[in-house]
Amino acid sequence: MANPAMAASDAAASPARAPATPFASYDKEIVSKFDAANSYEHVRHLAEDIGPRLNGTPQELLAAEYIGSVLTSYGFEAKIGHWGPVSTKRVGTVTSPNAKLPGGPNWQMSASTSGKFTEAGPAVRAAVLDAGTGLTPGAFDGAAGKIVFADYTTTAATRNAIVDNAVKAGAVAVILAYPTGNSAPPAFTLTTPQPTIPVLGGGTAHSKWIRGLLAEGPLTLNISTHEYLNPDGSYVVGTRHAVGDPQGTKAPIVMVGAHIDSVLGGPGAHDDASGNGVSLEFARVISQYPLDKEIRIGGFGGEEGGLLGSRAYSKTLTPDEINRFVGEWQMDMVGTTYEPAGFFALTPDGKSNFVVQSAYDAQARLSPEDIDGLGRDDVNLQNCKLGQSDHQAFFDLGIPSSLFIWLDYNMPKAPDTCESISRGTYTTEPQYHRPDDTMDNVSAKRLQITLDVVGGAAAYNALNTVTINATGADGAKLSDTPVRANCGDGWRPVGTTDAAGRLVGVFPHATCTFEATSGRALVQQTLDVHGDRTLAMRVTLPECSSTISGTHRGALKITSGVTCLDGATVNGRITVSPGASLVSLGSTVNGGVSAIGAKDITLCGGSVNGNVAITDGQRVRIGGGPSDCAGVTVAGGLSVAGADELLILAGNSVRGVVSVTGSETRVASVVAANTVHGSLSCSTNDPGLTNYDRANIVTGQKIGQCASL
Repeated sequence: MANPAMAASDAAASPARAPATPFASYDKEIVSKFDAANSYEHVRHLAEDIGPRLNGTPQELLAAEYIGSVLTSYGFEAKIGHWGPVSTKRVGTVTSPNAKLPGGPNWQMSASTSGKFTEAGPAVRAAVLDAGTGLTPGAFDGAAGKIVFADYTTTAATRNAIVDNAVKAGAVAVILAYPTGNSAPPAFTLTTPQPTIPVLGGGTAHSKWIRGLLAEGPLTLNISTHEYLNPDGSYVVGTRHAVGDPQGTKAPIVMVGAHIDSVLGGPGAHDDASGNGVSLEFARVISQYPLDKEIRIGGFGGEEGGLLGSRAYSKTLTPDEINRFVGEWQMDMVGTTYEPAGFFALTPDGKSNFVVQSAYDAQARLSPEDIDGLGRDDVNLQNCKLGQSDHQAFFDLGIPSSLFIWLDYNMPKAPDTCESISRGTYTTEPQYHRPDDTMDNVSAKRLQITLDVVGGAAAYNALNTVTINATGADGAKLSDTPVRANCGDGWRPVGTTDAAGRLVGVFPHATCTFEATSGRALVQQTLDVHGDRTLAMRVTLPECSSTISGTHRGALKITSGVTCLDGATVNGRITVSPGASLVSLGSTVNGGVSAIGAKDITLCGGSVNGNVAITDGQRVRIGGGPSDCAGVTVAGGLSVAGADELLILAGNSVRGVVSVTGSETRVASVVAANTVHGSLSCSTNDPGLTNYDRANIVTGQKIGQCASL
């Protein structure tokens, strides 16, 4: 996050993840796949392998290239952009051939213009001599050929004398670092230029680290210094185009961003390698789904100098692109170990907006088990006011955006409100904008919370919404109606309808079959989910032409309409003619059931003392489904051939052979949780069969397509 003054001028252990619930809703499945361990490794690479990423330096470009390469591996089109020139940067890079440097192998300090810039020449390699304050007698004894390390002082004349004496003693480089407090590397000049050696300024952490390493034994450092005159800054944006929109001209845009640069001397593990770690893990998971929305992942340089990269990128957006934006979810400092920090969604005007509300909604969708696993006190998003990060560039274009951050933010006290205050105030962690913003300042648990809430919000909005309106036979709205969907990869719960008979689910680009149940009624409808859609579902049993509720003596022949048996007893065989329907609820049939070309055969509960043979039925449902359509006890064999639209055989007990052949239904036929005292034989059913992990118990053989059921 940018320091406003600059803009104007538990560590590695990842919380255990519960396995994804089989066939969970898509948004829950996506969240279950987010793994903070992956984010943590991206953060480590940026903060340690690349190191400090000051705007305009090669390290900022290396960060952009790394993020671009990762996004490319996930199927994104990554493009690196540049703008500039930016202000001249003078930096020293410090490594060691014989010691493991705390905070990573690449330290960065300020390089004084009064010293030498090694540029493309060889680095200075030498042992380190600690001269202390540089003011005591003999402080520079043995300095010849060594790197002199001494305390930085704010008194210019004293600094000049220390460096001058070190050079006279034969030092090959000088590092002056703050010995106390909590300071960043200072930039300074000398009254006496020293053009033959590099002169560097280090932060308090550098001072402590160097003296700690020297206490363990000799320390050798490599020093190279560079002056980057008016360089260009860099940003990277990865784009994954929507299905059917390969040129990116019409699909809605969901964007997730972070900034790639850090301050001078700071490895920026928390600020803001952490944001990039989360956005890259979001990209990994969301890339596994076909989508009708365009996904953009942004890594913006120059944030610390005044949102330079995001403003440069935002200027490339056309009015059409701006209008297509769903929102921009910006992550900056999303996982500090600093205990007082809380989880915030901050906007430039202090108001909630679509992006903020989406995060609240994502938090609400987390299960109690998820929240307990992450820490109930930590999963507590709050909203208030702050600019100072790249969300501002999108906000200024009218795009819904928010900064997501872990920060010790000072919520306003009455009568002040988040909207009335001029700007938000806060306390940052001690490592903020300092050399010790290292991996010790990154909490894997908080990265996971950010993934689940912010990543979950962006993912939900990347999917298509299907709004389901359920009604009954009389057109009345059906509340508390369970709905599930199969998009070719198994049945998934969508939820239950509200008091208005309405339910909203989210889905990738797919063709899905939706199933709604109300009482013993069941309806299935297929929908091409290519963009946001609305689906009207009329959930009803076939309307009864006649109803039998007592005892019927003799055979029953159904030649037309819908005959309903409601707790009836039929002492004879039931025959159903083409186009007719039978609905049997908790009834007993003493004589068997046969049907050829029936429109609807529904048998829920009860028993059939004889064989059941259904041929060329349009919709066949025998048991299974909801608990109020219980299985049927069949004291003979059961055969279904040529079912045309729907076939469910589940939870039944069959005394003889079960045969399922030649069905051509909309979705996979269900043969599940049956107890068969004979063989179970299935063949030529298209699509295939499923038991949804509810195995059939068969005393004989399982044959053909039913061999694995």
